[in-house]
This record gives sequence, C-alpha cells and structure tokens, in this order.
Amino acid sequence: MSPDERREIGDHSQFLIPSALMESGEEFEQYGHAIFDVMVGKGVFAPIFPTGNLKNHERLEVLSNLDPRIRVLVMVGEHDEMSPRAAADINRTIPNSELVVVPGAAHLGFWENPEEYFKAIDKHLKVVDASV
Repeated sequence: MSPDERREIGDHSQFLIPSALMESGEEFEQYGHAIFDVMVGKGVFAPIFPTGNLKNHERLEVLSNLDPRIRVLVMVGEHDEMSPRAAADINRTIPNSELVVVPGAAHLGFWENPEEYFKAIDKHLKVVDASV
C-alpha cells in the first residue's frame, strides 16, 4: 500500500486503512472490526474491560487543562458505546464545555437523528460566534 493510499486513525499510525476502504461498506466493516479488536480488544467484555492497545489510554487530565476560553461541545448518542455517563465525566473535566446526548442515537448521531444532532451543533456554533 502506497503512502497515498493510507489514512491514519488518530495518532495511532500503526493502524492504516486504504482510503478506498473508508468509502466502501462491507470491506471497511471487516477492517473496522479488525482495528477495533487491536485497539480495544476481542470479546464481548472488551469495551468494558479493554485488553487492546488502548487499555491504558487515559487523557482526562489533558482535557482538564484546556483553556477555559475555548468552548467545547461533548456529544454522545443515547445508546452510544461511550455511554452518556462516560461523556458526562468528560464534560465535567473540560472547562467551559456543554454535554449533548442525542436521543435515540448510537455512535452516528448525524445519521440516526440528524435533526437533533445538527440542532445541537448549530446552537453551539451560535454561542461560539457570539463570544468572538
């Protein structure tokens, strides 16, 4: 795979996906599960008790150091893998942040409940614009 065909996932450059797969459903789904297994771990309890590369990945303390002048929108789906409770912990950690739980959505709020998702983003951006 050439460098032009690769796309990094976050700052984990060992997980590279060909760009074409990012746009194809079934093939990407196979890679997506493989990446999840490496990053989070295999098995039904992996999201709760991670065994993968991210098992010790904790960044809440970094979030608490964000400049309070920066307004942050923390969004999570009502049925997201990252629970609204976990998102609330993140929200409490970030100064000047707002939590929005998208009703009826899992991880793809923009797809599963676009009206509420984009309403929250529009509201947040208006507040940001008014403060500039």
